[in-house]
Amino acid sequence: MKPVFCAFAVALLLGAASAGDQQAGSARSELTASELAHGTPAHSASMQAFARPAWAGEPTHVFEGRLTLDAPRFDGGFEIVRNVPYNIRVDATMKSLPPFDFHFVQDVTGGLNALVPVERAPVTGPHRDWEWIVEPGAVWQEAGDGGLTRAAIPFTLREKGANCLHNGVLTFLFGDRGAVSRAYYQISSETCAYFKFNAWGSAVAHYEPDPVAKGYQVIGAFQEEIASRLRTRPLEALAKDHPGLAPAAFALVRPADGDVPTLYGVVIDKVNYVGGCETRAGLYPYCDVLDLPSYSTAKTVLASIGLMRLEKLWPGARSALIKDYVPACTTPDWDGVTFENALNMTTGVYGDPGFEVDEDSEANRDFFNADTHAGKIAFACTHYHKRAAPGMTWVYRTTDTYILGTAMQEFVRRHLGRNADLWRDIHGAQLWRPLHLSPALDSSLRTYDSEQQFFTGYGLTYHRDDIARMAGFLSSGQLGNDTPLDEAMRNRALQRDPANRGKYAGIPHFNYVDGVWARDLSAELGCKSEVYVPFMSGYGGISVVMLPGNVVFYYFGDSEVWDWGPAAREINKIKPVCE
Repeated sequence: MKPVFCAFAVALLLGAASAGDQQAGSARSELTASELAHGTPAHSASMQAFARPAWAGEPTHVFEGRLTLDAPRFDGGFEIVRNVPYNIRVDATMKSLPPFDFHFVQDVTGGLNALVPVERAPVTGPHRDWEWIVEPGAVWQEAGDGGLTRAAIPFTLREKGANCLHNGVLTFLFGDRGAVSRAYYQISSETCAYFKFNAWGSAVAHYEPDPVAKGYQVIGAFQEEIASRLRTRPLEALAKDHPGLAPAAFALVRPADGDVPTLYGVVIDKVNYVGGCETRAGLYPYCDVLDLPSYSTAKTVLASIGLMRLEKLWPGARSALIKDYVPACTTPDWDGVTFENALNMTTGVYGDPGFEVDEDSEANRDFFNADTHAGKIAFACTHYHKRAAPGMTWVYRTTDTYILGTAMQEFVRRHLGRNADLWRDIHGAQLWRPLHLSPALDSSLRTYDSEQQFFTGYGLTYHRDDIARMAGFLSSGQLGNDTPLDEAMRNRALQRDPANRGKYAGIPHFNYVDGVWARDLSAELGCKSEVYVPFMSGYGGISVVMLPGNVVFYYFGDSEVWDWGPAAREINKIKPVCE
């Protein structure tokens, strides 16, 4: 039964706090206790209003139990910043949120006072447009809150069936016996090239205190996640740690539309130098758990690393035939096409060989918009026909990567049983959990049917530490004392096999092999011979670059900034790229 401690009662309690309770120099000007008690502010707040102030005290209450919101919607405002070229329908449903019903535990050990959701991975649900990702936040005490404790929870709205992520924060006050204020929530940033908005609102909240089963395990896993992260330093510290480097170069060029990147950073000597996290309302206060979309970096993380792992476990997997594992692809078009052909995007099955003509075609929207596996695989296998022999012509096509994911899933099930799952049992259990990556990676976008086929070519969610360490893992090939990936494939993908640089990838000085892009930087850096640097790339402006010396540069933006040459030039000053 829900507590009867309503917002009105909270308002009465807050009204009892005298002005003298407020510490000098610590007055809160936004999202005050009164505002949280009475409703939605007329204007959105600064992101710093969601951060624990330096003058805050240790929390006097411990949150453990269930938090629900009544019919949450953006009743304060919804301001469209960009909505082209797809012209997303913005109606009352779009301006509402999925049902919010989550359990939390508070980590009171070691002074963290983090508020940790029990369910961390993306959550599918009945809402037409949105799915929740809820991340660990914080709790603290402020003198002006009438004895209640303040909480903030970072969250993300994921577009249903797509990889757009809109990042926000939720805040409320709570006390004993289920006392809770209204919850205020706000979105002021995203990684989404075609749909950007600012939105805010509040809702009646219900807090049901109750011990969380195995809550200690939730806290323990979170602590282990934190302990496993790379050490971070502000990007500005690069100039001190590595004299001569210009930190500003890692922000690349300013986007033409003025929309700054979500975040970026560079890993040098096992230190993650971090920058960005700007929003339209100031710095995002929980950048460590800011959710990032994979888009086509999944073609490397899921498809490429996945096939490398299968080849290591079952030699010959890369040469398996697509038509032997995907019933929809048993037409003559797919004769002789191997798993590795699909990974290389050299199936020979395509419509137009022009750079991303098939990918950007109107017809291809039928593939991306299909909710079911049957719809996606039928289009991927039958819409286009054989135009070249397998292995000869490179044509960028997410449909081929989806076919590969379907084939690899069936391959794993024939070896491990019908309930096996490539992402859960191979990537998760054998690679990412041993690395102690975040639970954001516990799931992938999948079809909305009983098959639940993962999208393969996009649909993953990262934190910045995840992608930095995943790229480092691919670069080194080491997991402890083990080398879990096929070395021949990994060396080809990372341009360490001079005999196989891959296929020309539609742009001068760019190649593609085994699910990884490569760029020849010889002209950029003045090298005497070709120097191909491997990298992952994602829609809108995402680059993850693996440079010599175990250096990783990553950039997540959505304003079509692709040239990471400025970062490579800086890195070359201390970690020579030229061979």
